[in-house]
Amino acid sequence: MSRPGAILKRAMDSSEAAERRHRAAPQLDIVTSLPVAEASLPAAAVEAGAPPSAGMGGTGIPMHTTAGPASSFAPALRRGPVALHLIDVADDRLRARDEAWEGLIASTYAEVGQLQPIRLVREPSGRFTLDGFGFGVGRLEAARLAGWTAVEAEWCDRPEVDPRFYRLPEIIEAIARRRLVALDECRFLAEYKAIHLRLHPETANGGNRKGQVKQKQGLDHQNAKFAFWSVASESTGLGRRAVEMKVAIWEGLGQAARARLAGSRLADNQSALQQLSALAYGLQDRVLDLLLAVPAGAATVGDAIVLAQGKRLKSVDDKRFNAVAGNMQRLSAAARRPLWTAYADEIIPVLRDEGLI
Repeated sequence: MSRPGAILKRAMDSSEAAERRHRAAPQLDIVTSLPVAEASLPAAAVEAGAPPSAGMGGTGIPMHTTAGPASSFAPALRRGPVALHLIDVADDRLRARDEAWEGLIASTYAEVGQLQPIRLVREPSGRFTLDGFGFGVGRLEAARLAGWTAVEAEWCDRPEVDPRFYRLPEIIEAIARRRLVALDECRFLAEYKAIHLRLHPETANGGNRKGQVKQKQGLDHQNAKFAFWSVASESTGLGRRAVEMKVAIWEGLGQAARARLAGSRLADNQSALQQLSALAYGLQDRVLDLLLAVPAGAATVGDAIVLAQGKRLKSVDDKRFNAVAGNMQRLSAAARRPLWTAYADEIIPVLRDEGLI
């Protein structure tokens, strides 16, 4: 089974196990699928939610990796329906809303109901917040569009959550579920790295600290095992090189460039993002001025870089000449000989004009 497939299977197995635990608890009255549009749930259940339940519930978030147990970012969660008017969405979510996607989810609710709960934090006031400790903004807004009065949710209380893990549930859930555009994926992985290094600063160098005495080799190996690249690769199904590249792209882009790229036609072009991230910040801005102009001032990132540096673009003939010259150099003298014979009528006059023969 492929790595992404194995991760998905573990997530599904975990979800199914949690559902069995919920169904086995006779004292719980948990709604596992909400009614279709324009339906509502009993007011008492909606306002009060469900009693505490065992385990994390079905979340699609890996609780461990083959590299070792993942740190816990939430205590045992309660689960049940929560009234929509009690839920607030934080302003600092990493990912922007996608209204078209929310509409698509809402249309599926009428057919199959809500298949996965959202995750919330219950405040001391009794209201619920969907912030970096949670996920499911799309599902929440889809429920509003579908005319529901409540949404199925998991939650824990604010004093129970560890602030060191802020954003980690949002990041892992987003990466593991719907495909992100390239820019968002780079951003999420960079945030994931920052969180990992805050929690495990001893793994900052991946355990690959050359020149240390032999006694430290065992520790180095252990740190390498839990280094961000290893953990992120296992959690997301991406190869180490892919993770490194995406993080480098985000870290290489300036703040202004990040803001301008969000929602643009370049946001899902990883090759273009990689080219931009290698440039100085000022040059990034000038290149984007050309690429994002209407009409665009350059057809490609490469052309925009040349123009932004005040240079002249090569003509079509220039590009073809460079291509031919490059290929000629790859040929042996014997392989090039038939070309001189084929074009002798053109070559000989040129050589005479140049005084070479």
